Amino acid sequence: MEVGRLKGVLFDMDGVILDSEELWDHITEKIVRKYSLDMSVLMENDGFNLSADDAMRLVLDSMGCYTDELHYAILEYMDEVYFGCLGTMTSLEDGISDVLETLYSKGLSAVLVSNSTRKQVVKVLEHYGLEKYFTGIVAADDVKNSKPHAEPYLKALSLSGLRPEEVIVVEDSPTGIRSAGNASLPYVMVSGKNGGNNTVLRTELGSYLMSLC
Repeated sequence: MEVGRLKGVLFDMDGVILDSEELWDHITEKIVRKYSLDMSVLMENDGFNLSADDAMRLVLDSMGCYTDELHYAILEYMDEVYFGCLGTMTSLEDGISDVLETLYSKGLSAVLVSNSTRKQVVKVLEHYGLEKYFTGIVAADDVKNSKPHAEPYLKALSLSGLRPEEVIVVEDSPTGIRSAGNASLPYVMVSGKNGGNNTVLRTELGSYLMSLC
């Protein structure tokens, strides 16, 4: 995007704000064991970056055993494990607190856009004391179509009150990047190592965003 235009940042949550890999690995292990699920279809479709609702629907459909009751029961159990382990199996991504504080002090808008449920997103913000940094939230249950569809980021853009050329999306997954691309929004992917175009090291995210202001 053009330097000097940045007025807002649309953040993904898992992998950008929150290091939740251990938690989601644990949840996956628990539901596979409890419900005898075959998760291979998710490996083939970048399904671990879908919303839990969409991912479990895909798994159950692929196994030929989908029912509304089973789908709901699995999602409820996932929530139970999620809230029970939040904080012990999660942490903030390195440096993200400083990034959020810098944006906040500069008066930039920030919207959180996640394939997690609103209940999960709100709990994460409360647990880590991040509520003040975000002017809006778009969660999986706030939209009809979750990432990689354009809808989540288009809704976030609307909440920000900004124009497409005034925001940037910060993501860490191909699913999220496709969602930003489908919404025709500029984006950057954070990574722990040097990558290709539109990729920035986590440790350099703050300075990268400030360079666009």
